[in-house]
Amino acid sequence: MYPRIYEMTAGVYKIGGTAHGTTKYLSDGESNLDEEISWPRDAGGAGATQRQRWNIFPVADSYFGIKPTVEVNGTYYATIYGDFPFSTQSAGMKLYTVTKTGQGMAAVHEITGTVPQATPLLVECKGATPSDNRLNIGATPTATINGNLLNGVYFENTFDKRHWNTVNYDKETMRVLGLTASGEPGFITAGDDLKYIPANTAYIKVQPGTDAELRIVSEEEYEQSAGIEITTADPDTPVVSISVEGLTVSLSCTDADVEVEILDLAGHTVARAVTPSVITLSAHGLYIVRTPAGSRKLLL
Repeated sequence: MYPRIYEMTAGVYKIGGTAHGTTKYLSDGESNLDEEISWPRDAGGAGATQRQRWNIFPVADSYFGIKPTVEVNGTYYATIYGDFPFSTQSAGMKLYTVTKTGQGMAAVHEITGTVPQATPLLVECKGATPSDNRLNIGATPTATINGNLLNGVYFENTFDKRHWNTVNYDKETMRVLGLTASGEPGFITAGDDLKYIPANTAYIKVQPGTDAELRIVSEEEYEQSAGIEITTADPDTPVVSISVEGLTVSLSCTDADVEVEILDLAGHTVARAVTPSVITLSAHGLYIVRTPAGSRKLLL
């Protein structure tokens, strides 16, 4: 039989059900943690009865809010993993999946609508406190989720071995939300103080040897910064191939000794090299790569 809610007095309820002649009620366990882990446990009596009494309040009288964990220039970020559908309530919040990783980047895709339960997400928050970042709980899911690389964790319970429920953090195969060395939001390798993935958060599972930092970029930025080729219709023009790893640009060409110039958007030359070679730039940004085959914008 499914559980039922029984109103005992105004605003006070019991939650329970009967099956095979036995009735069970939802209880708040023992009255304190010392009694909770003691044996034998209180099997009945007035104390147990009191711990079966629940006050149920309308959701409208409260709210579910997200507390961000990362802040960059007034923009706040968090990850979330919950066993319920939800949508954003506070204006200005954005929800993202992670769709691609590589070359020091994690590409994110914005989703809208009501998110299905058990969907790990990156959240761009409105403010620094949970009250700034409110969610609508419930409703029929409408958001489309495809190719999400985030993994979620429900519990981080280390109080007692009978209740132990954790996901161990592995720096070789996991990246968690944080700040990169250059102060940008990303999924990074955490310090030695992180032993378990925090409850109700998300992480990226990666292959050993993956970059220690994956800065967060849009899918469009990821495609612009991924390995590209600059070609022309002239078959005699050498093809220049460019790959990016963080701030490092690797250049190769079908012909040797082809000059490649990298300029900022103001037209100033910031680097010049002859293929094959590797260039390391000093800062992330949008650049123009100029070769004999033509020019291409490159976001690093």
